[in-house]
Amino acid sequence: FVIYFLARLSLYIDKILIFHYIGSVQLATYSIAQSMPDQMRRFKGILESLSSPKLSASNMKDIRESIYKKAFIIFIMSIIITILYITISPFIYKLLFPQYLDAVLMSQILSISLLSMPSFLFIQSLTLQSKKGGLYIIKTTVPITRLFLYAILLPLFGVWGIIIGTTTTYFVQLILSIIVFEKNI
Repeated sequence: FVIYFLARLSLYIDKILIFHYIGSVQLATYSIAQSMPDQMRRFKGILESLSSPKLSASNMKDIRESIYKKAFIIFIMSIIITILYITISPFIYKLLFPQYLDAVLMSQILSISLLSMPSFLFIQSLTLQSKKGGLYIIKTTVPITRLFLYAILLPLFGVWGIIIGTTTTYFVQLILSIIVFEKNI
């Protein structure tokens, strides 16, 4: 319960902090900036659904042999999607959100976090192989890292601190999931 609460809190605290310390206008800009990268991140759910049966049917040796190749393919796909998004996002915002053109750069920076998408493969492998200790480490460290970064970066950089903290947290999750995978599988 505590881990679930911590994870949920860390996912929504950014909006509460921005509203409380910076204001509703910046919150609206941040929410618009975050919306497109969040929608693209949902693509991960499709990949999880596709990879889950294969990973659950595999033994640890097979998972270890194939996961880095799969992660590399997902990383390359993420690079392509991120570059495309960074390129076309100014046009999307001019068309759909002309009053929020300040959100373009924020959204482009947040989209860089899509490069961390391969982390789901490592986390899913740990889940399917019932490596609860490793999952516990990831599911507590990542939200704590996010909260810590927000606490430090928000007073220093405002909404940009939240953007930097959010993006950094995704890469912390990727690195941590690889380390925990290596130690447990």
